[in-house]
Amino acid sequence: YVREHFFGATEFTRKLAEQLTDEQIRTIRRGGHDPEKVFAAYLQATQTKGRPTVVLAKTIKGYGLGDVGEGKNSTHGQKTLPTQSVREFRDRFHIPISDEEVDKIPFYKPAPDSPEMQYLKKRREELGGFVPERRDHAPRLPVPSDKIFAQFMGGTDPKSDKQPSTTQVMVGLMQNLLRDEQIGKYVVPIVPDEARTFGMEGLIGRFGIYSSIGQLYEPVDRQNVMYYKESKTGQILEEGINEAGSMASFIAAGTSYATHGVPMIPLYIYYSMFGQQRVGDQFWLAGDIRAKGFLLGGTAGRTTLNGEGLQHQDGHSQLMAYAVPNLLSYDPAYAYELAVIVKDGIKRMFSDGESIFYYITLMNEQYVMPPMPQREGTREGILSGMYLFRTAQEATSSAPIAGGGDTASPNAPEGDSGEGESNDSPNKRAAVSKKSKPAAAPQLRAQLFGSGTILNEVVKAQGMLLNYGVAADVWSVTSYQQLYRDAQECERQNLLNPGAQPKVPFITQQLAKRGDVVVASSDYMKALPESVSQYVPYPMACLGTDGFGRSEGRKALRDFFEVDARYVTLATLTELAKVGKLKWDVVQKAMNEMGISADKRNPHLA
Repeated sequence: YVREHFFGATEFTRKLAEQLTDEQIRTIRRGGHDPEKVFAAYLQATQTKGRPTVVLAKTIKGYGLGDVGEGKNSTHGQKTLPTQSVREFRDRFHIPISDEEVDKIPFYKPAPDSPEMQYLKKRREELGGFVPERRDHAPRLPVPSDKIFAQFMGGTDPKSDKQPSTTQVMVGLMQNLLRDEQIGKYVVPIVPDEARTFGMEGLIGRFGIYSSIGQLYEPVDRQNVMYYKESKTGQILEEGINEAGSMASFIAAGTSYATHGVPMIPLYIYYSMFGQQRVGDQFWLAGDIRAKGFLLGGTAGRTTLNGEGLQHQDGHSQLMAYAVPNLLSYDPAYAYELAVIVKDGIKRMFSDGESIFYYITLMNEQYVMPPMPQREGTREGILSGMYLFRTAQEATSSAPIAGGGDTASPNAPEGDSGEGESNDSPNKRAAVSKKSKPAAAPQLRAQLFGSGTILNEVVKAQGMLLNYGVAADVWSVTSYQQLYRDAQECERQNLLNPGAQPKVPFITQQLAKRGDVVVASSDYMKALPESVSQYVPYPMACLGTDGFGRSEGRKALRDFFEVDARYVTLATLTELAKVGKLKWDVVQKAMNEMGISADKRNPHLA
């Protein structure tokens, strides 16, 4: 077959084979099975300087398995070998095992003084040991100074008509990190094409985009201070529309502590929809290879990235982040939350040396950023996954709503995004509804969970619920993933230590003795908050954005997906009615007052 189909392909090769017998042709090995050829090719590759080398080795599937597997498509399903095939394998590779022993298929180890063992031993000694191991010789970076984060802790002026988004806050954090004398040179901003979308032109003008050949053209905005600047000394990696290449750069920078002994802090910012969904295998690789750094999912949230429709609106990346064991996922709502998470992340990865990396979702909705609450446990709660943001008592006091505004407009003036939405939008109608008179002293209790920008809707619902005699506490859930993992660890410890004092999940501890029901609203699928529902000591309802995105404004989207303040209010009243704390006619009345129709189509497949 080889004589006819391989050598017979051309007249030249046919003549080459004329002097070979059939037996000689049968013993000719393909290049990938010829140790001398492979060694020679590898040696040549190691001696090549200034450019990479690719070695193409042609091999045969199932090489050495004989008639039962060599060169057959069934090789991958071959689980056992007949006795005769085992003997043929032994003979072919000259393995010194007797006929009496071969049927037992024993392991064979050459003698210590054999050429094979001497060669292997020498190679391992040159490589530093017999068991491959990761050696981290990189210096530990100092814990970032508080001054880097100080401007984000005190909140913004609620009277200002210019408010930031969490994306803008993150870009500001990047700038402060880059400027820092101690860690600035280790920071690696990475972006795939959308640098200006994320407001990074200031970074480009100051720090420049890295180019190995410099800037060979004059950019159209050269007359501007913040022009599109490329430089051989640039610090930003601008990868074009190439998420796979950007992740490769993230992994390279994130593993430089091990490969080069140099710690680097990659900050890769991208459209969240085009992260794990597009290059998910590289996320797994980053975890597997112990990369460190921050993956920043910008324009996140299915109802927050308005007008972009099905392709761009992300409502599931937070769920996908559950899959990678050493990936920590957060969905912060406010500037101080983001600052706390980033500072702690740098400390854990680059000062303490933990083999973890982070996924943080960022939004493009602009609203007032409140100051960090001085309540005990806030910082711990931010990092652990949840903290008490605003109590029911604070909602009924004369103090302004944290985040700015009042019940009618918490944290953001209506229409702040420039979408041209009227004041007659669903949320506006709900917020200013006066048809139900506030109860003098609310007797019913509820716990409300909010994340990301949806936390503002939850704060709004807190005020609306007072109209129905419900005193609700508002919790900012920064990470359902961290709450879930903590609860899972508690369950594991309780399983393995029968009779011992049971460990109680963090979320269960936080909610102890607070009653009566829990409602969670998220810009992600309902499965996200439902992942922790079994650890909540009260009945819990979960609102989320199951379904495809839509090209609409934020208020219409939040009405469509049933996650706005009205639906949080309705879900709370419904849960209270289920446990007999409220009459059903109150729930129906509330639906009518808030303009919610029972005939509305399910957004999941609408």
